[in-house]
Amino acid sequence: MSRTIITCDQCAVGTVNDDWTHLDMNEDADETYAAITGTIELLGWLTHEGEADKPGYFDCALCNEIQCGGGHKFTCQPSQRSTP
Repeated sequence: MSRTIITCDQCAVGTVNDDWTHLDMNEDADETYAAITGTIELLGWLTHEGEADKPGYFDCALCNEIQCGGGHKFTCQPSQRSTP
């Protein structure tokens, strides 16, 4: 079962291109990167579906920063990990 999430522009670039340089400006960049990649791992395979026309304010599904309008849609496909 897949679901859709909305991310900020910066996390969309990070997810699609594995470019997290926008975090370099944060004092807690290592902790933020760890939290984002942990969330991505829990969500499973992410497929970029394009820009989201998200009116008003929303929380980015990856970094939890409050955003205003815009954003990017991703479809999440949970990973099929086998349990021992």
